[in-house]
Amino acid sequence: MGFVIALFCFRFTRWLLIFVICGSALYFPVALISGVISRGILLAVLETDTREAVSFITSLPIESIFYVLAILVSLIFVFCMIAPLFKEVRLKGRIFIFFIPLAISSLVTVYLDKKYGYDPVIVSTAVGIKKLYREYKILDISSLKESSWVIGGKNATEYENYIVIIGESVRADALSLYGSPFKTTPFLDKVPKRYIKNYFSPAVNTSLSVPRILALTDEKGRVIEENNAISLARQAGYKTFWISSQGFTGANNRTAARIAKFSENIYFTKTFESDFALYSEIDKALSATGPKVIFIHMTGSHEDPCERLSDYSGPKHNIPKQKMLSCYLTSVSKMDQFVEQVYKKAETKGEAFSLIYTSDHGLSMKEDLTGSLVIYRDEQFRESYIVPFILISSTDQETKEYNIVRDGWHFIDFFAFWIGVTTNYTIDNYNIFEAESTLDPQVIGYHEKKHSVLEKKIDLDLKEYLLRFQ
Repeated sequence: MGFVIALFCFRFTRWLLIFVICGSALYFPVALISGVISRGILLAVLETDTREAVSFITSLPIESIFYVLAILVSLIFVFCMIAPLFKEVRLKGRIFIFFIPLAISSLVTVYLDKKYGYDPVIVSTAVGIKKLYREYKILDISSLKESSWVIGGKNATEYENYIVIIGESVRADALSLYGSPFKTTPFLDKVPKRYIKNYFSPAVNTSLSVPRILALTDEKGRVIEENNAISLARQAGYKTFWISSQGFTGANNRTAARIAKFSENIYFTKTFESDFALYSEIDKALSATGPKVIFIHMTGSHEDPCERLSDYSGPKHNIPKQKMLSCYLTSVSKMDQFVEQVYKKAETKGEAFSLIYTSDHGLSMKEDLTGSLVIYRDEQFRESYIVPFILISSTDQETKEYNIVRDGWHFIDFFAFWIGVTTNYTIDNYNIFEAESTLDPQVIGYHEKKHSVLEKKIDLDLKEYLLRFQ
């Protein structure tokens, strides 16, 4: 409040105040979901294209409009009430009024920071921009470090081809395999496989999660990007392929693209495109001779899921007065069809293969004022992190469900075991299906601090919600 009063003292600072408050009003609906501005949020913004941005805005609850209007109306009221009071105040008085509230506000901020770790919005924004600027300065591929993997041993494996499919924005309970009453995943339901019932992605969005799935991290969750699954596979003698429908441009998807640059063979669509556009590149990769690891990064079910369905002609889910939910469930069925096609392409080659499907993060859901379900990402809820983890191999004869808890931080340990190597950094022989259940799975939100997912609130029960429409 002292800061606000101070800015009313002079005409030019009033315009600054108007700019700050208008910006805050527009950001407020996002802040309710993601918190104050941080490096993680700035990174998500910079790695989002126009289409994604529009989809995200339209997915916000309808009451967000009322929040924005309320703040703007309050601004007009305060401005009309306070501004005339300063007309009669002389320059010295204005200087005094300017500095005293500002000084008090600063002292209070310092006190709160020391006692409670309070991080003011302006400070967190400035720190986030500084960190982001430093990182983006070195995002050209010439700055990629050499990996420091040391392979201690290599075991004979059953498979010639390994495929890692990373989906987009798929929460586990939207799959009929994971209990959805709508049959969204007919292929994954019936194909022999192994899958984990309670699997948590490392982070709340793509730019934070994908590097932490694929690379080593330190104890604080910071990415050691050079020591990743791709560089490990190459060092172990596998040909590597990165195939993505998420686009690689100067403004989009930089963190995942940076990890991808370790691959020998790289394919990005020019912009965010349908996952079906990747089929020809997947055929090329599977046709390459010798053992290989193929990484596929999908566009998947991102908000707004309705925009992802224009080329999908498979079964659709139509729930009365629930357009967004219907589209989301249909996008999961589209993912199921995509995985089926990749499986069949690998099967057609006649070589033994093993395929993992997981997602970078989940999504949150809630009803808006009209009773329609809206879909968004909220780091406060577990469902923004809980995702499928499914392993399908050409040698599987039956389906096995593992009712255990895992988090994505150990994916790199399992990856090493899966492709048959031991290393200087990974846990030896880490079988993700047989290791002890993770007691306290860790995740990071937009502020990039590791904490227990068990502390998160529980979101809408999608299975119970969908049963209303059966």
